[in-house]
Amino acid sequence: MENNPPLLSIYIPTYNRPEKIQIQVRRLLPQLSSHVVLYVIDNHSDQPVCDLFSDEEREYVNIIRNDINVGGDANIARCFEYCSTKLLWVLGDDDPVVENAVDVIFDTYFSQGDSVFYYNFGRPYDAVTTGFDEFCLKHTTRAEFSSSFMMSKCVYNISLFKSDVMIYYKYVSCMIGTLITVLKCLEYDNKKKCLFSSRSLIVYNDQDIHWSIEDYIIKTQLIFDIFKKREYRMLQRTLFKPLGEVYISHLFTLCRNKKISCFTFFHLFRIVRCRLGCFRLFTKYLPSILNEVFKRIFPSSFYEVVKRKAMKYKMFN
Repeated sequence: MENNPPLLSIYIPTYNRPEKIQIQVRRLLPQLSSHVVLYVIDNHSDQPVCDLFSDEEREYVNIIRNDINVGGDANIARCFEYCSTKLLWVLGDDDPVVENAVDVIFDTYFSQGDSVFYYNFGRPYDAVTTGFDEFCLKHTTRAEFSSSFMMSKCVYNISLFKSDVMIYYKYVSCMIGTLITVLKCLEYDNKKKCLFSSRSLIVYNDQDIHWSIEDYIIKTQLIFDIFKKREYRMLQRTLFKPLGEVYISHLFTLCRNKKISCFTFFHLFRIVRCRLGCFRLFTKYLPSILNEVFKRIFPSSFYEVVKRKAMKYKMFN
């Protein structure tokens, strides 16, 4: 067994966050073995990542430094390109891993073998889906959509995925390239399976986001056009519905934080309104709008009481 090649590659793309990458790597070192290899892709940070670790630590960490800053999305795509093991886990440098994360991945993989090509951890349930439609039916709420959007919760069987990495590069600038790639793989082969697990790989911490909400609202619109030939009503009930709710939440967040001008806010609102449709925005998405309004106006304790009661009537997700 010890002579077998490694099974899992952990890739951490990073840029200019020396403290976070140090902490993350040192959390992972005790979990490494001959079956696991750890890589850090340094996107040309001001302080090279290799200078942050001792000689002993660098024996267990493979550090790849880009000659130039290729951008965050392209740096993530390189993790898929460079991976040579069967399993790939792309991990954010700011998502604290649990102490048995590697064991969780191996336990889940060995329970399924090579029948599954995509794993999504941290769900409130356990399930295996087959094909495009079943996968979409597991994305009807904001929490479910966000779980698949968050790269640190996802593991890929690269042996069943490698030939499709070109899809990710095609959509690399839309900020949800990994999710679109999974969907396109399922569209091409409707027999492929995905696993959703209630076990966790990371400790969720409600921290400030490090990407542009404005860019997210604009760039992720592409997913609506990519799958416009699919059964659109099904997608409006599943995948597109929580994405619209994410847009609404982000618009209220921008408004609350006063990070954009009124002109930019109404520009983004017009984009969302045109994409979702006026009628749907103020009917199907009305609960989400009311949810955000209550959240901003009332104290958090009062809001939680109202939300719990409203959920009984299925007003909120």
